[in-house]
Amino acid sequence: MKKIILSFYSILIFINLSFAQNFALTSVDGNDITNDTLVVEAETIPDIIYGYVHVKNISNVSMDVVVKKIENSILDSTVNTFCWGVNCYPPTTFISNSYSLEPGIVDESFYCEYYPFGNSGQSSITFVFYNERDASDSAFVVITIKTGIVASKNVLRNLQYTFSKPYPNPAKEFTQIDFSIEKNKNAKMEIYNILGKKVEYYNLSNGQDKVLINTSEFQPGIYFYSFIINKTVINSGKFKVIK
Repeated sequence: MKKIILSFYSILIFINLSFAQNFALTSVDGNDITNDTLVVEAETIPDIIYGYVHVKNISNVSMDVVVKKIENSILDSTVNTFCWGVNCYPPTTFISNSYSLEPGIVDESFYCEYYPFGNSGQSSITFVFYNERDASDSAFVVITIKTGIVASKNVLRNLQYTFSKPYPNPAKEFTQIDFSIEKNKNAKMEIYNILGKKVEYYNLSNGQDKVLINTSEFQPGIYFYSFIINKTVINSGKFKVIK
């Protein structure tokens, strides 16, 4: 996990999480932070927080790319929006129009905007970039934003945890994730489909070391999961269901 503490007037999120082979997501300074969660701590409460993600088509063909927004946990009375390609979208839009990316091109048009409106606390948003013709060809980023936490201590900083990847993946009847969370009080796991709808929810009890997910009733497709402790996403990933 990477954390950046930013100033009052300028907060930038530079994040990269990649799953498929045809997208590369990088920070504005070129850092590869694939499969990680970026926690941004604002020492005060700014008027607006910007998050920039550069998207590269690393295939050898052009692709029409769609962005899907998933609100994992949003602080009350805050607002978030995003821009992709030539369009910027209102807070109520969760799926963008497609935008064409040529092979080898790094596109810098994506950014999200977060408006705290004077509220301190934390919000977590996932942005999924996927090929319009094949939604399984995708990459995602999880952006966690904390505001108004001057000199505060991250209560999860010293927490020890490990997670396996889902297996089997792709899954037919079930998939399983092994994990170890020290003092996993208030821990839970949530699963969303590609449209951002929550399809399953697990409360994790002390001493539990695995989650067995029954996928037999899931529709074929891509699903996203997050492990959450005290409203903080500590691990995220995705798996595919086939029939």
